[in-house]
Amino acid sequence: MAICIVSGTIETIGGAAAADIAVSFRLDHEGNDIQFSDDGSALSRDERTVYTDVNGNFSVSLTQNTRLTIRVEELRLHRQVRVPETASATLQELLDNDLG
Repeated sequence: MAICIVSGTIETIGGAAAADIAVSFRLDHEGNDIQFSDDGSALSRDERTVYTDVNGNFSVSLTQNTRLTIRVEELRLHRQVRVPETASATLQELLDNDLG
C-alpha cells in the first residue's frame, strides 16, 4: 500500500491558528465491511482522527487512491475525496478535487 501524507492548517475566520481541532477521515464503502485498495490490500473502515497543534497544523498518513470522507465539525465541513497517488498532498488539494 502506498502512502500519501496529507497536511494542512486550520485557521479561524480572522486568520488565527485553530488549536486542538479534530480532523477526521473515514473510509467510504458501499455495503462491505472491508474495502480493498487497488493493490488488493485490505483497509480498515474505522475512522481516523488527528488534532491540530498550537499552530493549527496537522498531518496524517493515508492510503493512496482510497475514497474517504473528511470531517471538521467546527467548520461544518464534510467532503468526500479520493486520496491522490502522490507521496504528499495538502488538505486544500483534497478539497479542490472533492467527489461531492
